[in-house]
This record gives sequence, C-alpha cells and structure tokens, in this order.
Amino acid sequence: MGIGEAALKHRTTTWVLTICVIFGGWMSYESLGRLEDPEFTIKDAKVITQYPGATAQEVAEEVTDVMEKAVQQLGQLKEVTSTSQPGLSILTVTIKDKYDKSTLPQVWDELRRKVIDAQRQLPPGAGPTLVNDDFGDVFGAYFAVHGDGFSYADLKDHVDMLERELLLVKDVKKVTFFGVQQEIIYVEISRERLGQLGISEDKIYKQLEGKNVIRP
Repeated sequence: MGIGEAALKHRTTTWVLTICVIFGGWMSYESLGRLEDPEFTIKDAKVITQYPGATAQEVAEEVTDVMEKAVQQLGQLKEVTSTSQPGLSILTVTIKDKYDKSTLPQVWDELRRKVIDAQRQLPPGAGPTLVNDDFGDVFGAYFAVHGDGFSYADLKDHVDMLERELLLVKDVKKVTFFGVQQEIIYVEISRERLGQLGISEDKIYKQLEGKNVIRP
C-alpha cells in the first residue's frame, strides 16, 4: 500500500496530521525573530567596586576577597573571576547554563542582594559597588536629536519627553542616551581678592560643599 492510497483510506488521520502541520508551521512563523540583531542571552555580569587611592594588593585583600566570598554564596554560580587594579576591583560572574532569559532576572536580583549585604564589610572609601548585567541588550533603533537655534538645555528637555513617550511603546524595554553633557557650574575665585580679605581657598570650598548638604 502506497502513501497516497493510505492517505485516502485513512482520511480522518490524514486531515488531523494536515491540521497539525499547518498549526505547527503557523506557530513557528509567529515565533520567528524580527530584529535586525538577533536576541541572545549572556549569562555574565560584572561586579565593579572603586577604592580610590588603594594599591592593587589593598584592593585585592580588602575589596575583591570580600566580594568574591559574597558572590560564591550564589547557588546559581558557575564560576567567578576577578581582577584587582589600583583603585578598582572587577569581578566577572558567570551563571550556570541551565538558566535562561526568563529566570536570569531573578538570579541578577539575588546577586545584587548579596553584593549590597557585602558592602557593609568594605573599608571606608570603597564603593558603591556597581552590578552590570546588560550585556545582552540589543538596540533596535538610533535617533539623533538636533535643532538650529535651540540651546542644549532645550534639546535635553525635548529628549526627556521623548523618553517618556517611547517607554510606553510596546516591546520597548529601555531608552539609553549617548552624548549627554553633565551640568557643571564653574566658580572662578580671585586670588587677589582673597588676599585682601584674608580668606583661604579651603574656607570657600567648605562653604560651597555645605550648600549641597541636606539636613533634616
């Protein structure tokens, strides 16, 4: 008995198989990736801690060792490698292969809790610790905002408004800015005037620092 004869003889089975094949093909088509850059999951994270003024050995003993012990308590950990530089500690945390993109956010949250608890053991002047797990983010579109006759502050206000609107778009995870200029106030001090008044520069600095302190 050939395939054609068997299909005609068992019509019910043939129709069921045909419907299953069509449904499976449709489901596969709907799940196809549509991004120019395909989505992929990276199971690595960086734990970065600054320790200004410390030597590489001091960073290793007082910061890196503390953070490594905290990270090693993570049950999902595959391995951790570290680099200690003058004033900087960097840990690379790799998670086990069995965790996918749906479970990794919970793993990163647990990693952050471990890191936050470990910061209490850091020496004065070390930290805060940054956990970076955004290596797998894919940018779908780039936009440049410019305008003749508009100040940088006007453009920044417009971009902030665009960010709020874009985050409401379906499937938009986050919006990242590039080329943002930090707002800075320059204070020029006349040394001649300080000499006449008998005021030191340190006193001026302390007065300026006191303006940023929030008191209850």
